[in-house]
Amino acid sequence: MKIKTALIFILSVSFFLTSCEEEDVIIDPGYDYFPVELGRYVDYRVDSVYHDLPAGVQDTFQFYVREFIDSTFFDAESRPTNRIQRLYKDDLSADWVLKDIWVANRVSTSAQKVEENVRFVKLVFPVEPDVTWDGNAQNINEEWQYEYSDLFIPKTIGDSTYTQTITVIQRDRENLLEREYAKEVYGLGVGMVYKQLDTLKFSLENGVSELETGVELKMTAIAHGVIE
Repeated sequence: MKIKTALIFILSVSFFLTSCEEEDVIIDPGYDYFPVELGRYVDYRVDSVYHDLPAGVQDTFQFYVREFIDSTFFDAESRPTNRIQRLYKDDLSADWVLKDIWVANRVSTSAQKVEENVRFVKLVFPVEPDVTWDGNAQNINEEWQYEYSDLFIPKTIGDSTYTQTITVIQRDRENLLEREYAKEVYGLGVGMVYKQLDTLKFSLENGVSELETGVELKMTAIAHGVIE
């Protein structure tokens, strides 16, 4: 009888501990790296360099972009969707001017954004190491294998420090004739805080690779918040 009672006690304790462990394991999918709150905005400084060396052109441009979630709706697939105003200005003292309307969806397994009528799979959930996916899975462009890097670490970008960030390497291809590099950094509770996109073409001169044409672009978040 004592043995039976002891076994029942051990099994009860084991079940209790297992139940506690199961309740304590809560996986954060990472949704807060892609906020969908109405009124949320992020302002960016955009720096770009345009190269066309055969034509003797190498121009530098700087301007500012605001992405502002002005409304939400359900799309044709019944997904909650953010309508995003894209506003531009040439310098900080100027007024914002509406240029584009983009949309974005954050569902249980992914965050997608439609940029200039092209849909990209920006993030997949849960955010975990060693995860890859085709960022162009929802459009007709060639496959780009995105992957997570530098997960959940603080980063200083521009004049701001973000306590937790994740990085998505979207493209990293280089040879003697071309370089394609693209990445985006997302801040917890903010969204995208940095973007880099380099598409460069080279020529071979006496076995040496020399830049001919292309664009280098950087977007750096300079402000963010919620407009009531």
